[in-house]
Amino acid sequence: DAKDNSGILKYVQIRYAGIEVRPDNELNALTLLGVGAGTNLDFIELYRGKDDGIEMFGGTVNFKHIASIGNSDDSVDWGSGWNGKAQFVLIKQLSDDGDNGIEADNNEVDNNSLPRAKPVLANFTAIGTGSATIGGNGALLRRGTGANIHNSIFTGFAKSCLNIDSNATFANAGSINGLTGQLTVNNSIVDCPKNFDDQTSEPFLVSAWFNAQEGNKAEKPALTNFL
Repeated sequence: DAKDNSGILKYVQIRYAGIEVRPDNELNALTLLGVGAGTNLDFIELYRGKDDGIEMFGGTVNFKHIASIGNSDDSVDWGSGWNGKAQFVLIKQLSDDGDNGIEADNNEVDNNSLPRAKPVLANFTAIGTGSATIGGNGALLRRGTGANIHNSIFTGFAKSCLNIDSNATFANAGSINGLTGQLTVNNSIVDCPKNFDDQTSEPFLVSAWFNAQEGNKAEKPALTNFL
C-alpha cells in the first residue's frame, strides 16, 4: 500500500543498536520493510549502529532531518524497489569504521525487476572516514537502481565519491548524450581523493556522467556556502 501509515517516529535517537545475528549478518539501526508514504519519519539520529544506519526494503516511505553517524556499515541503504523521498540527511563516518555513505540497489536477484527503486534525495551531506584505506564510496549505485540526487555533497570517502556498478544500472541511466532521467545527480559537489570510480570497460565513465549534468562540481566545496 503506497499510502500505508505505519505511524510516527519523530525526535528520536537510536543509539548503539544492532547485533551480529550470524557471521556477516547484523541488524540495522532502523529497518523499514515495505513502509508507506503515510508514515512520518522526522528528526531522527542513528548513532553507532552495528550495521547500516537506515535501510529501506521496498515501500514509498519518506523521511527528513536524519543524522546517520558512526554506523559500522552503510549509512543509508535501499533495495527492493524503494520509491520514497529523503531530504536534509547528514552522514558522518568514524575515522576507523564505516563502508558506503549510500549503498543503493534495485533488486539483487533481478536487477530490472519492477517497481524499480527510484528515490528522490535532496540536501545530503555525506562525510566519509577521511582515511585513505578505511571506508567505501560516497554513493555506490548498483544492481539496476534509479535515483534523482539533488543539492548534495560527498567528501572524504576512501574508495571514491561516486561509483556506478552493474550493467543494469548503466542501462537505466542511459548514455552521456542521452540521459534517461532515471538515475541523475545535479547541483552537487564531490571532494574525495578519488572522486569517481571510472572503469574503461563500463558503458560510460562516471566522471563524464556527473559532468554532463547541471550544476555539478568536482572540487573542494567552500564550507561557508553551505552553513
